Amino acid sequence: MSSIFVKQQAPPSPPLETTLATVTVHALSAGHLTLPERHFVSPASDTARSTVPSLSFLIQHESLETGKKTRIVFDLGLRRNLERYSEPIQQHAATRRPISTSPDVVKSLAAGGLTPDNIDFVVYSHVRVQVFTNLQFGIYRH
Repeated sequence: MSSIFVKQQAPPSPPLETTLATVTVHALSAGHLTLPERHFVSPASDTARSTVPSLSFLIQHESLETGKKTRIVFDLGLRRNLERYSEPIQQHAATRRPISTSPDVVKSLAAGGLTPDNIDFVVYSHVRVQVFTNLQFGIYRH
């Protein structure tokens, strides 16, 4: 399977002015699942399947004024324990086997020297609303 951090080589960026705000983005391995290829390849047969990574992203911004780093995790990947999903999601996950839930986001952060306590915000890109009731959405600071 893939390593915890996905590394790619890119050409160097031009020098930045010291007054520009920037962020760094790191891809975090958050498991693997198997998907029908027709979801991301065209044309594809109805039976073709591929195991793909479930990625999360660590976004870091350092304040130019204070030097404080703000860390955001975008998505959390697959849960380590699939049995903690609701029954409808467990049934859906069964169609995505083989599934690997290791490393999870916590292990991927640890490989970079971080813990969940070092994360300021978590952003979810989507939820399966049809399986939840009484959801409250908002921005919550740890």
